[in-house]
Amino acid sequence: MRPVIMLVSLALITACSDQDHPTSPIQPRSGLEPRALNATDNSIASEIKVAQAKPTDQVGFTKTTVIESNPIWIIPGSDETYYVNCPAGSMVTGGGYTLNIPSLFVGSPPFVYNSRPVATGGKSDNWTISMKNEQPGSSQFTAVFYAVCVS
Repeated sequence: MRPVIMLVSLALITACSDQDHPTSPIQPRSGLEPRALNATDNSIASEIKVAQAKPTDQVGFTKTTVIESNPIWIIPGSDETYYVNCPAGSMVTGGGYTLNIPSLFVGSPPFVYNSRPVATGGKSDNWTISMKNEQPGSSQFTAVFYAVCVS
């Protein structure tokens, strides 16, 4: 540890010395001489690459829709997969579920082991949710599944 502290101290003392030394090369390298630019000098401006902006005729997604399923009964002992489809011409960007568990529920909630988009025909147009209601003490409840779609 002592050699490290000594090296750091030596570097700090050297960097803070009062001697003025130029940090630039004594002579400019060939081909890189500085030159003044004026408003009419287009020789350098023509060499600079500028990123192209997004075309104004392509506005992207303009409509967001949330599609919800009807309440579905989830019975004890079930292991099911549910799908929520987006309307034709739209794409799914998210989804999920809501469990409507009774207030007197004393069992365990279901195990959701899959909640993701699914691609059909090369594009993601539906959301899938898979859940098991097989745990001890499971009871019956309803669930609503949804997908967020853009077009």
